[in-house]
Amino acid sequence: MTALDSLAAKIGSASLVAPLKVGANWLKEQIEKEPKKAAGAFSRLATPAQRRAFWAKVRSGQAQVDGQGYVRTHKTARGWKVAASGRYVVKLYNDSEGAPYVYRQPPSPSQQPFHATSGWARVDTFATKYQSGLQTVIDREVKRALSL
Repeated sequence: MTALDSLAAKIGSASLVAPLKVGANWLKEQIEKEPKKAAGAFSRLATPAQRRAFWAKVRSGQAQVDGQGYVRTHKTARGWKVAASGRYVVKLYNDSEGAPYVYRQPPSPSQQPFHATSGWARVDTFATKYQSGLQTVIDREVKRALSL
C-alpha cells in the first residue's frame, strides 16, 4: 500500500483529490500573472517571418496594437485549466493556441526569445519555482481534510 493509498483510506479518495485541486488552483493563480512587457523585445528578437505573420494578423484584425505595441488579449495567460485525471492525479494544463510558444510546452521546441525576455515562465520551471508554496498549500488542505 502506498502512502497515498493509506491517506485515501483515512479520508477517502475523493477527499484526497480536493487538496490536490486546491493546490493546482493555487499554482494556476501564480502562473496566470503576466509579466510586464519588455519594450522592444519583439522588434529585436522576432524573425522576419514572425514579424510578417504578426503584421498580417494586425491587418486582418486578429491582433491589436497601440502606442505601446501589441495589446495583449490575456487569452493565453488565462487559458490554464485544472482537471481531475485519474485516482490521485490533478492536471493543470493550457491548451490555448499561443501556450506552446509563450510557456515552452511540448511539442514546441523552445520558448520564443521575446517571451523569455519579457519574463514568461517556462512550463519546465514551474515545479521548481513554485514547489515550496504548492507543497504548503497541499499540506494545509490535507491536514484540513484529516481534521473533518
